[in-house]
Amino acid sequence: MEPSSSVQRNSRSADGAMNVVRLCGSAWSECGYCKGKRASIVHRDPKASSKVYSILTARLTPACYERLVYRGWRRSGSALYKPDNAASCCPNITIRLPVKDFVPTKSQRRVTKRMQALLEAPTKAKPTSGSDERQKQIVSKRIQYQKLVEDSGKLGFLQDWTIKALREILGSKYYDEIAVEPSFKLQFQKNKKGNAASQGELVAVTSVCAQIAGRSKNALEPSSLARSLKYALTATLTESPLQISPSDTCGIEDSDTVHKKPKRQPQVSIKLIECHEASGHVMVIFNVDATDSSQISFMGEPTETNMEKPQDQLAAWWIQHCPQQPLPATYKFQIETLSAHESALDPEVHRLYFRYQHEVHGDPHPLSAEEYSFAEGDDVPWASHAPKGWKVRALKMLDFEYNELPQSKKEQILNAFGSFYMFLVENPFSSERISPRNRKLGTYHQHYRIAGLLVAVGVVDILPEGLSSVYLFYNPSFAHDLVPLGKYAILREIDWIREQEPSLPYYYLGYYIESCPKMRYKGDYHPSQLLCPVRYRWVDAEQAKKTIQEESPLHHYCQLYLVSSNGDIEKTDEETTIEKRNPCNAETALTLVQMEVGTGTPLKLSMLHEGGQDVVGPLLKEFILETSPSIAVDCLVDFR
Repeated sequence: MEPSSSVQRNSRSADGAMNVVRLCGSAWSECGYCKGKRASIVHRDPKASSKVYSILTARLTPACYERLVYRGWRRSGSALYKPDNAASCCPNITIRLPVKDFVPTKSQRRVTKRMQALLEAPTKAKPTSGSDERQKQIVSKRIQYQKLVEDSGKLGFLQDWTIKALREILGSKYYDEIAVEPSFKLQFQKNKKGNAASQGELVAVTSVCAQIAGRSKNALEPSSLARSLKYALTATLTESPLQISPSDTCGIEDSDTVHKKPKRQPQVSIKLIECHEASGHVMVIFNVDATDSSQISFMGEPTETNMEKPQDQLAAWWIQHCPQQPLPATYKFQIETLSAHESALDPEVHRLYFRYQHEVHGDPHPLSAEEYSFAEGDDVPWASHAPKGWKVRALKMLDFEYNELPQSKKEQILNAFGSFYMFLVENPFSSERISPRNRKLGTYHQHYRIAGLLVAVGVVDILPEGLSSVYLFYNPSFAHDLVPLGKYAILREIDWIREQEPSLPYYYLGYYIESCPKMRYKGDYHPSQLLCPVRYRWVDAEQAKKTIQEESPLHHYCQLYLVSSNGDIEKTDEETTIEKRNPCNAETALTLVQMEVGTGTPLKLSMLHEGGQDVVGPLLKEFILETSPSIAVDCLVDFR
C-alpha cells in the first residue's frame, strides 16, 4: 500500500527532474540493537546478523521518500536503507500514528503535567497557616538532614566503594576504558504515608550503571550491572557499616554541658541498598536519626531562600548545571522550527549534539578525546547538498567559536561537525512543494528552549501526508533529573501537527522492534499501526503484536496482514487508482528504468550491449524488488 494518488503525482520535482539514486546493494553487519546476542536465531555470525539494502540519493522529492517509507525504508542523511527483516536477528517494522485518533495515556499525560509544573514560576508568599507552618518545618528538616549527610563525608566513602566494586565487576582494564566517575544525588523518598521527610529517610541515587551500559554500546545490560553493584555494595556495607558516632558529628559545643545531661546527637547510617532494574539506578537509603533536632544548629534558622529552592526544581537544576548563566525570573518555554541548514549554524546545536552523543551513547567528545576521526573519511565532501554559500558560513562560525583552541583540536571539531552534518542536517529533498501553512516540505530542526536555554533539538521531515521523526538529542542531565525529554518531544510533535499542520494525517515514529525493549515504547502511542513487512499493508499495532507473539514468538517476523479466506488481498481505492494510471509490473519496470552511465544521456537497459545488460540487469532487478516498480521508474539510477 502506498500513499494517496496526490503523493504519487508529485514524485518528480517542479522542474521535471527525476529522483537520482546510486545503488549500494545489500550488506551484513553487527546488529545495533542486540549486538549479535540474537544471531543464533537466524543462524548467523554475531558480527554479521543484520542485513540492510541501501542507496545513496543525490536528489529525492519528499513525496517519493514517503512512498519508500510505505515500503519499509528510512533515511540517515542522504543515505536510504531498508532492513532485510526475514534474514536479520532483530526485525525493524515501520510504525505510524493516525494523529486525529491519538489519545494520550495517563502516564503520557503525567509527562506533560510534569513539564508544566516545572515551568510554573515559584509561588508568591501567602499568609501563613497551620499547614504552611508544617510544610516549613518539613522543608527545614529536609535541608538539615541533607546537609548533615553531605558534611559527614560518607558520600565520598560510597563513591570509593562504588569504584572498587565496578572495577571488580567489569575488570580494571575495561572499567578504565569506560571511564565513568560515579556520583550520588541526594533526594527524599516518600513512604506510603508520604512523610519520609519527617522520618529523615534520604536516598542517594547513582545512574553510573546506565551510563556505563550506554558507553558500552549496549554490550552491557544496565539492569544486570545494577544488580551486581547492589550486591557488591551490600557485601561491603556488611563488612564496614557506615555510621556517624557522636564524636564525628557537627562539632557542636555547649559551655554548659558539664552541668547538663548530654543531649543525644544525630546519627546517620545506611538502612538499605536497592536497585531499579528498568533504569539501572542504584539507590542507597540513609537513615537519619535526629530526635533532638535542636542540636542541628549549623543551618541556622530556616529562611525564605533556603525553603524556596527545594520547591523550585528547575531553579535548583539551573544553578547546578548552568552556573555561568543568571537564573531567569520566568521560565518562558518555546519551540522554534528552523530549516536544518539554518539550525546547524547555531553553535548551541552542535555543542548539545556532541554532549548528548558523549554522555548517552559513549561517543568520544571532540573537545576531550585524544583523537576524533571523521567516520566517513576526511575526503568526503560533507556539504555537497548544502545551499550555495552555506559551507563558508559554517566554517566561519566554527572558526569564531573555537578560535582559542590549538589547530589539532580545531580539526577534531571540524571532523565531528562534518559527521553531525551528514547525519542530521544533510538531506536530498527538493523543496518546491508548499504545505497548507505555507511551509516547505523537507527537513527541519525544532529547538526546545526554556528561558532561551536550548535543552533539546528534534529533527523531523515534513512529508506530504505526515511528519516523520528522524532523531532527538537533548541535555542529558535535564532529562534525567527533571523531565524525560524523549517522551515529551513525541507528545509535542503530535501537538505540533495538530496545531501547525492539521492537514497531515500521520506521524511516523520510525521502526518498532519487538525484540528490543528500548524500542518497544513506540507502540505505547495508541492507536498506532504497523506496516506488514510481507504485504506492505498497515495493521493495527495491538493486533499486529498479538500476531507476532502467536506466529513468531522468537524471531518476531511474520506476515501481519491477514488475507481473505480465498487468499486475495483486498485493494484500496487509492491502489486501484494508481494501477489504472500506472499499470507497471517488475518486468515492465526493468525496461523503463533510466540510467546514467557517463554518456550524458539517460539510457535504458535495452540500449546497453549484452555484456552490460548482464552486469546491470541483476542490480536493477534487486532495486525494483526493494522499492517497487512504480517507484523505480520514477528514479534515475546513477552508475557513474
